[in-house]
Amino acid sequence: MVLAGVMAGSAQADVQVLTTIKPLQLIATAITDGVSQPDVLLAPGTSPHDYAMKPSDRRKLESAGLVVWVGPELEAFLSKPLAGVDARHVLNLADALGIAPAGAAHEDHDHDEHADHHDEADHDKHADHDDDEGEEHHHHAYDPHIWTGPEQGLAIAEQLSQRLSTLDPDHAAQYQANLSRFQAAVADADKQLVALLQPVAKQGYYVFHDGYGYFEKHYQLNHLGEFTLNPERKPGARHLAEIRATLEQGKARCVFAEPQFVPAVIDAITDGLQIRRGTLDPLATAIPVSANGYPAFLTDLGQQFASCLQ
Repeated sequence: MVLAGVMAGSAQADVQVLTTIKPLQLIATAITDGVSQPDVLLAPGTSPHDYAMKPSDRRKLESAGLVVWVGPELEAFLSKPLAGVDARHVLNLADALGIAPAGAAHEDHDHDEHADHHDEADHDKHADHDDDEGEEHHHHAYDPHIWTGPEQGLAIAEQLSQRLSTLDPDHAAQYQANLSRFQAAVADADKQLVALLQPVAKQGYYVFHDGYGYFEKHYQLNHLGEFTLNPERKPGARHLAEIRATLEQGKARCVFAEPQFVPAVIDAITDGLQIRRGTLDPLATAIPVSANGYPAFLTDLGQQFASCLQ
């Protein structure tokens, strides 16, 4: 497939930005504010894990002037369509940010009781996440959920501002001014989140899938584990039994589900237990698209953590 819109021509004003997922669209909207309105490939709330492209998706790609994606670890369905596209018109954020090898998002947690959990190099530790049929375990080469961390969100915005200024130099000053406003807004949200989350940082919890490492590291939260590493893969019975035993021992304050997935497995594991339940939305489904959308997403995610862990 040839992406005609992306491949065509030289740099021009009002570059149409297309992001794969909504959280990236929120960041792009802040940077292009007053210039253009970024589009998004996946419908809000749609998980990029194991997503299959539709004809309408291909048409969007063909009309985009800059495609922004995390990389093949998250959006594997884009690897082939983007393979032959001019690199100037594709922003691979994993490459641009120089994401560290697996485990980097968790390795600095200061919680001894679960330090080994976050060593993603320990394949034996995570083997029991596989389903009972013994399917091959999919292990990310890096944590692709980069938008959940405020530091990474700022880095994404900087990369966007730089790339758009190159493609659309007539609006370079606007992109830089928008970046400065974005940085200030994220800094303000971050300050408030530190105050909100510090009192609950030692409370243990489980998440549905391992998608919050950058956020958890930044705010030093006590992540005890996850039901699955890949939300499209059924967790194994032994792994679920281990979680149940931990919950029965009262080590966790809360168990978090996600709106994108039916929480039947969480319902089963928590049945009969006095354990708090919460919902985390890593895809910003309910956040309005605006220049302040990304700080609002971070704030909402922090409030979701805090409300269940208090």
